[in-house]
Amino acid sequence: MHNQSITLAIADDHRQIRDALESYLTQMGFKIILLADNGSTLLDLLNKAEKLPQVCIVDHQMPLLTGDKAAAIIREKYPSVRIMGMSSEKSVEKLILMLKGGCQSFLPKCSQPDEWKEGLYEIVHKGYYISDWMKQAMLKYFYEQGNVCYNSSAMAL
Repeated sequence: MHNQSITLAIADDHRQIRDALESYLTQMGFKIILLADNGSTLLDLLNKAEKLPQVCIVDHQMPLLTGDKAAAIIREKYPSVRIMGMSSEKSVEKLILMLKGGCQSFLPKCSQPDEWKEGLYEIVHKGYYISDWMKQAMLKYFYEQGNVCYNSSAMAL
C-alpha cells in the first residue's frame, strides 16, 4: 500500500485526538493538509483550500456542526472528497448516523493503526471501507429494525 500521496483533513474537537491522529497517520505515510476543531471550521478550511484532501476524517460529536451534518455538506459541495466518520463510542447508532450523513466509512477512535491504514487506503481506492465490525453492526441494526429475520444465537457483537 502506498500512502504517501493520500491527503487527509482531520476534524475533531479534542486537540489530543487531532494531534495523535496527525502523528501516527503521518508516520504511516499519509499527508495531513487540514486540521479543524469542529465541522464548521473544516468547511471554512475546505472553502479556502487550494487543494482539497482526498479524505476528511470527521468526528461525530463536535460543537457548532456535528460530523454527520458536516459530512452531508461535504458530500454535496465536494463530491470527490471521501469522508471517514469516527467516534469515541463503538456505537451502531453513531455508525448509522454517519453513514446516513454521507460517510463512506466509520471507525471507532480505538481502532488499531493497521485498520486506520487499510480503511484510508480502501476509501481512496475503492470509494468505501467496511470493517468486520461495521458489517456486524449494520446487520444487527437491520435485524432490530425488523427488516431481516434475526437469529440471536448467530449474531454476536
